[in-house]
Amino acid sequence: MLNNLSRKFGQKTTLDETEFYTFPTPKQLANATNQDLTACGLGYRAKYVKWTSKRIFENTFELESLRQLPCEQAKKALCTLPGVGPKVADCILLFSLEKLEAFPVDRWVERVILNHYAQQIPTELAQKLATNTGLNDSQYKKLNAFGRQYFGEYAGYAQEYLYHYERLIT
Repeated sequence: MLNNLSRKFGQKTTLDETEFYTFPTPKQLANATNQDLTACGLGYRAKYVKWTSKRIFENTFELESLRQLPCEQAKKALCTLPGVGPKVADCILLFSLEKLEAFPVDRWVERVILNHYAQQIPTELAQKLATNTGLNDSQYKKLNAFGRQYFGEYAGYAQEYLYHYERLIT
C-alpha cells in the first residue's frame, strides 16, 4: 500500500541510479479521490486516510505536536482520528513519532507473549488468550501494558525483534 501510494501520488527521485518515489504529502492525499486511494490497495482504509490527511493539511489536527506529549496522551489524541484504534495509534507512535516505548500488539506479538512470557502475565489472561481468536480492548490494554512495563523505555524495539522472531520460527 505504501509503495502504491508513493508511486501514484509521490515525487519520483533517483538515488544511485535507482528510482524511488517519495511518500505523498497530506495535501496530496487530502486531494486524492477515494477511488484512487482504494486503487492503491487501501480498501476500507481509503476514507480514513483521506479524512486524516485533510485534517492534517488543514491544521485541524497537529500531528507533529504529538512528539512533545507523553506517550499515553499522544495515543489518546491519535485515537480521536477516524479509523485509529489502540494498535494503529501505537504503530504511529512507534514508527513516526519516535515514541520508542510504544508497544503495538497484533496476533504475532500476542503469540510471542503466550509462547515466551506467559509466566509473566496473569494466568487467567494467558488462558483466555490461548483460547481466543482475537484480542478484545481489555486484553489489548493488558498486553500493551505488560510490554511497556516489562521491556521499558525501548519496548518498541523489543516488539519489533519479537515480532520478527515469531514470524521466522512459525
